[in-house]
Amino acid sequence: MYETANASMERTNEPECAARVECLEFSVTVHAFKAFVNDLASIAYECKITIEPIDGLKVRVVDPAHIAMVDTGIAIEVFEKWTLTPSNAYIGSFGVDLEKLKVYLKAFKAKDKDTVLSVKVDMVARKMTIDGPTGSRVISLIDDTGMSDLKVPNMGLPTEIVVKDAKLFRSALKMASEISDYIAMRYDGGDKSLWLECEGDMDKMATKVEVEVVKSETTTVQKTIDGEVQSVQTEDSRSVFALEYLVKLTKDLPNGFRICMGNNYPLKIAVGKTVKLLAPRIESDDDDY
Repeated sequence: MYETANASMERTNEPECAARVECLEFSVTVHAFKAFVNDLASIAYECKITIEPIDGLKVRVVDPAHIAMVDTGIAIEVFEKWTLTPSNAYIGSFGVDLEKLKVYLKAFKAKDKDTVLSVKVDMVARKMTIDGPTGSRVISLIDDTGMSDLKVPNMGLPTEIVVKDAKLFRSALKMASEISDYIAMRYDGGDKSLWLECEGDMDKMATKVEVEVVKSETTTVQKTIDGEVQSVQTEDSRSVFALEYLVKLTKDLPNGFRICMGNNYPLKIAVGKTVKLLAPRIESDDDDY
């Protein structure tokens, strides 16, 4: 589903003599760093982090099956300290083991969210050093030369909504996980609501989630009416997704996260600058929903 891009082609605007980052030092709160790592670790075990001297850190990861993607980063204004060596460095990247970072950050609890961590990424020595209130942790960097740059697919999704109650949304997913491996997400253009629906061998579930509509465009879908396939104009959007992935991608979302969707289109979830994409399950004629 998700394509890779040739890194050399994407960097055609960089000067030939561009200085590469040799060392990056930054300070960041546990809350910001943990959210960043957890978003990535939800679908990947390792990643390539790109250093943007003006914008901060940027990352795109895709799961091994190429079903889900996370596009995220930490804006430079979030850091309490941001120092590059050399100071005129223009480009840089490094690979990290997300599982090691996740285990380290898991030790910090909610009460520690404002604790500031000092991080030094030494590209020459190939190591990351994290200094916290109880000591330091050194993690070896991963060679990122074989990690492809990813393209975010350009999708004209007709429906964009804001989910007001993230806890209710997650509760519905948890309930659905006990019934089926898949869930249908359906936006009803008639009553401007989002429905989460699933059906198993014995049980069914349909949960209405309160949303605020940002955009709802009319699209054409094929429907069987009186035995004939006809083109019908509708504002409804419906796709089926794997619950395992959807649960992971929505685990820590706050109230007010955005969803963009269409008919049998990928799902786009957005919170701030973080974008998460999930490919739909292509339904067959034998499917119950």
